[in-house]
Amino acid sequence: MNDAQANILLQVSNSNIRELFIDQNPGVSEILFAGFISEDSNVKTLSARSNNIGDAGAKAIAAALKINRSLTILNLWDNRIRRDGAEAIADVSLWNVYIRV
Repeated sequence: MNDAQANILLQVSNSNIRELFIDQNPGVSEILFAGFISEDSNVKTLSARSNNIGDAGAKAIAAALKINRSLTILNLWDNRIRRDGAEAIADVSLWNVYIRV
């Protein structure tokens, strides 16, 4: 998947999609993944494994998690998230009672 295809999926994902598995798409900009869990998203499960998401993407996801109340499962296994990104997500998960990381 490329960025253009991801943007199309992003528009569709804000409808009635509840589970979204977008694993192994390292060509997609890491910042786009946060868009799948925007405030008006209905996605309850997001799996974004093996997408080369780094600290910038993890911080964007953490910012989205601050306003998202529907996501309950987030899978970020096998990405490039280091300490800063992990801390950003961990901080949000302390007070976001809806999410399991």
